[in-house]
Amino acid sequence: MATVEVGQRVVRSATWTSGDQDGGEGHLGTVVKLKDQDPQDPIPIGWAKIRWDNGNVNNYQVGSSGSYDLALFDSAPAGVIHVGIVCDSCSVNPIAGIRWKCSDQSCPDYDLCTPCYMNDKHDLTHTFTRFTSRKETGTPVTPRFREAKTVSRGLCPGAEVCRGKDWQGDDKDGDSGTMVEICPFSERPRSGVTVCWTQSKLVTTHRVGFDGKMDLKCTTAGTGIGYYATHLPVLGKEVGLKVGDLVAITLDRETLQIMQQMDGREWLPEMGNLYGKVAKVTGINLNGNAEVNYPGKKEQPFTFNPDVLNKVPRLGKGDRVQINKDLTFVMNLQENSQNGWVDGMEKCLGMEGTVMNVDSRYNSRVRLIGLENIWSWHPCCLVLVKKNSSDDDEQGAESLGLKLDGSGHTEMLKALLSRLKTEANSSSDSDSDEGGDRDGSGQTKMLKALLSLLKTKAGSSSDSDSGEGDEESQLIKAAKRGKVERVVEILSTSPEKANVKVGGKTALHKAAAQGHLEVVQALLESGAEIDITTDDGGNTPLIYSVEGDEPAITKYLIGKGADINRGNDNGRRAIHQAAYKGLVDCARVLINHGCDVNVQDTEKDTPLHDAIMKSRLDVIELLVKVPDLDVTIPDERGFTALQFAALKDKPEAAELIARSCPQSIVVAKDDGFNILHICAVNNHVEVMKAVMAMKDHGLDVNAKESRGLTALHLAANDGYSHCIEFLMSQGADINLRGKDDHTALHILASTAGKDPSDIKDTPTLRKIRKRFRDCGVDNSAAAALCYMVLKGASIDLENVKCRTPLYYIRNAELKKTLKKIAREKTSDDMSSWEDLGEDEDVKKGRLSSNSVNVDDDDIIVKRNDGLSGTDKGSPNRIRQDSAESESGADGPAVNQKKTDKPKIEVFDLVHKIEVSDLDMGPVVGKGQFGVVHRASWRGTPVAVKKISMMGSRKDEIEKEVAIHRRACHPNIVQMMALGYQGNEAFLVMQFIEGPSLHTVIFPDRDDVKIPLDWAKQLQISCEVLQAVTFMHACYILHLDIKPANILVDSATIRPYICDLGLAHIKNRNLMSQSAVNMRGTPCFMPPEALGATEPGYRHSNKHDIWSVAGTLVELYSMKRLWGDSMNPLVLMARIYTGQMGKPDSLTAVDPKVQKILEPCFEQKPEKRPSASNLLDQFNDLI
Repeated sequence: MATVEVGQRVVRSATWTSGDQDGGEGHLGTVVKLKDQDPQDPIPIGWAKIRWDNGNVNNYQVGSSGSYDLALFDSAPAGVIHVGIVCDSCSVNPIAGIRWKCSDQSCPDYDLCTPCYMNDKHDLTHTFTRFTSRKETGTPVTPRFREAKTVSRGLCPGAEVCRGKDWQGDDKDGDSGTMVEICPFSERPRSGVTVCWTQSKLVTTHRVGFDGKMDLKCTTAGTGIGYYATHLPVLGKEVGLKVGDLVAITLDRETLQIMQQMDGREWLPEMGNLYGKVAKVTGINLNGNAEVNYPGKKEQPFTFNPDVLNKVPRLGKGDRVQINKDLTFVMNLQENSQNGWVDGMEKCLGMEGTVMNVDSRYNSRVRLIGLENIWSWHPCCLVLVKKNSSDDDEQGAESLGLKLDGSGHTEMLKALLSRLKTEANSSSDSDSDEGGDRDGSGQTKMLKALLSLLKTKAGSSSDSDSGEGDEESQLIKAAKRGKVERVVEILSTSPEKANVKVGGKTALHKAAAQGHLEVVQALLESGAEIDITTDDGGNTPLIYSVEGDEPAITKYLIGKGADINRGNDNGRRAIHQAAYKGLVDCARVLINHGCDVNVQDTEKDTPLHDAIMKSRLDVIELLVKVPDLDVTIPDERGFTALQFAALKDKPEAAELIARSCPQSIVVAKDDGFNILHICAVNNHVEVMKAVMAMKDHGLDVNAKESRGLTALHLAANDGYSHCIEFLMSQGADINLRGKDDHTALHILASTAGKDPSDIKDTPTLRKIRKRFRDCGVDNSAAAALCYMVLKGASIDLENVKCRTPLYYIRNAELKKTLKKIAREKTSDDMSSWEDLGEDEDVKKGRLSSNSVNVDDDDIIVKRNDGLSGTDKGSPNRIRQDSAESESGADGPAVNQKKTDKPKIEVFDLVHKIEVSDLDMGPVVGKGQFGVVHRASWRGTPVAVKKISMMGSRKDEIEKEVAIHRRACHPNIVQMMALGYQGNEAFLVMQFIEGPSLHTVIFPDRDDVKIPLDWAKQLQISCEVLQAVTFMHACYILHLDIKPANILVDSATIRPYICDLGLAHIKNRNLMSQSAVNMRGTPCFMPPEALGATEPGYRHSNKHDIWSVAGTLVELYSMKRLWGDSMNPLVLMARIYTGQMGKPDSLTAVDPKVQKILEPCFEQKPEKRPSASNLLDQFNDLI
């Protein structure tokens, strides 16, 4: 749960009902007081006092009556830190406030702080787990992708402020100022702000949250970060486990062991003996696992997966409870406890009763309504219905000898006032008596304190549904809490208020969501509109009843005429919500009453698509039984329900749909992709197996999509070995020709040549490596090629360029092995072959290559649409039989291809040094990924670039730095050495005495101006193009050419391209490709590289052509490529909507140069010229 603590920064929750007291949605406030902090101004239990940044203050519910008004925005000001946890984006250590841990299997031990999480660092499609403190287990949250954000407002940068309630400053500051930034106060993160005061111009620091103090209030709200409102914890609401909770294991031993061993947790045999025993959570470790101490065990606590622990309710005498209805569950618990199982207990299941007493093992004796027997029950057999309301007021009244008539706080207040007057009179009459209550500290003082308490509670109660506030607010609150009498009372005098909205919602919406049937009936009888919509989304009460999982209300509203198929502003109907959230009872009611199960929302998703997305199998089972269900309706991207299940790797959903609607199995998309193609391009083997297991499935395993590719071709293109093996087992034709007459072996050979590590191991491939380990088969890629030849793949078939598959294989020994297998027709029966063993390759280092791969055009640019559910493996990744490699980057590649590329050891060309060998000088440049120092190494002036290794391994950095070193060209900055210190790599490079080309074109006021005439512009152009032509001939791409990455020697005006080979390191460091993170880089990136036109795009030399052309446009126009006023977000919007066009500044370029550069901005990469072609044209201008 998000425990309430003084100093926490909060915002309104989704169930907020207090109008605009906070200043409006997104406005911030601070918890300034909790219960029992001040006897003279006590706060009721389940309430907290909030001071909003606008200065308003009030009490709000944080659990009282089951209501929660607030969400926790930031707990750092309250002193919450996660010791030992570092933010993997901004490197803050430790993380303060809420911790967000990535739950994706590809990102072990990746954490973000709240600012980084809300600013969209890391992959938005990944699921995270939220940790509100070190003493609580985590809570999973949905991926951020496509989630709406709310902008935070209040005491944020730019806010106009004045002195607040807790002001501690002096008069020198003046009475108004502007907030500068959020900062630590007294070393507590984000608990203060700095302010620049208007009159004095002083900048001072003040408390905003520190110890619950608010030195300031805002007169005009500033704007802070956007936040995901649905991801914030509800303040005071219990979720998960926390230190001090009682728990018990109620799973069987086998299930317990499986769940415990997930993600590598320790399993101890004695854990299986703990069934039913109640213990206490004593700690939460860094991974969110619960440390549990059992009574009587003095050894180390057990560490459990929190999902295996059943939280035990803390019961007390007088609590109202219900017996669990599950016979097997209850019987097992009783039999494994000292209570035992007694005949007749089965009749008690589901019954309610009162707790008579609780023993030391937390077992409860319960008196059930209508039964004479009183039995003891294990606490996990009991469900708390209502805590014993031993009313504090009644106890207080009894202690004073007061008798209440049951009318509540009002009568108590009157009685206390009367007693207080009596005490006052008595005190005045006996002032001179010895021992009199002269100081007012006796019963009179106690009465005053009780009176204050009761006034507070009475005020809170009246705020709830009567008294203070207008009748509209009272009606909304009463409806939400199910107080039908108060609802009827208000409507009897003001029936027109039945349709009044507070916060954009009516009383009917609130009652429907909370399941208060009598209130719903009263509202409709008073004239409430049954299909009235909310202001913030257009949701009807029917949709709200489904959102609240209240099937009885859903059924009642439909019976009263609610439009069952009415959608909200996003076109989502009630059945969409039931499907997406897995609310099976509501879904059943809607289906039984004839809702349209084929309806699509504005994104063309049907309810079945929604249920598949969230794996709501119960709802899918309901939907596929509806006779009118049309499973062939495509979504926005053209996927039918079954195809969508294949895309999202949902084998259980796919099996349900295929079994119930077999006609949908063979349906193909407009581009010819059937379910096998979709599975193959995404490596979703289990879905393939589920569908192919259907009798008479009708699928042709050799079917081709629109470009002539089979599922086997697609699997081979990405090296998906499991897919390849399964398709072969299903009869895929291994020698069938596809696009450009490629066979699957052609494609796999090309893929294996680019990055062997992309091809994953299987038991079959390990056997092959064991068999042929001394014949050049030293990795899984080579084994996969052998597997294909063993299965009959021809090594002699030619593609349209008359190339056999062997052409794409560099390893001469492997070629000989493949020829031998084909010639001798080695048996493909591998059942008796010995397995290599999973760990042997790791021990011998065979899974990684020690040679530099100069084919660096296999970088995948992620995108969220297209055919790939994993953003990798779109069929468009298959290019013309590695045509980019064959036709050359720009040079005569055919001759180069005939000669095997030399293997270059990583440090044959780059020195590895100790950082201490460097004599570091001043910083001469700063960038997004690090800083550049002038330095001296071995007596030579050098530039040292410090770059973060975040997201990269040392071998990856070394490999890519070695690629840089191979590009020995007069116009490329020379890479000289590499060293490491901490999490930074130190890249030692040739020092260029001069500014960047960007500074030359756009100098600041203090920069030395370098005039550029036509001759100098032409010189720079030709020399830059010479360097690019050389790189492409060496199969090296830059991927980040722009004026800032070209240095200009001040004396000679010679340009030098820098940062070559660092694009991969930067991309891994960046983690996510948002417009904000790129900081201008999109300006020089082609549209296809950002995923604007083609899914699954691979970088090619045409990327560099676009970038270098953009650089030259700025050089010749002396203007920004897309204009001075182009906002990066607007540019991104133009790119993603296909409205990019040609750069604005191209028209300002000399016509001769414009004619050369214009083709470089063609939307289709293949239409752009090569670097050598551009160089020839510029040479003609000399």
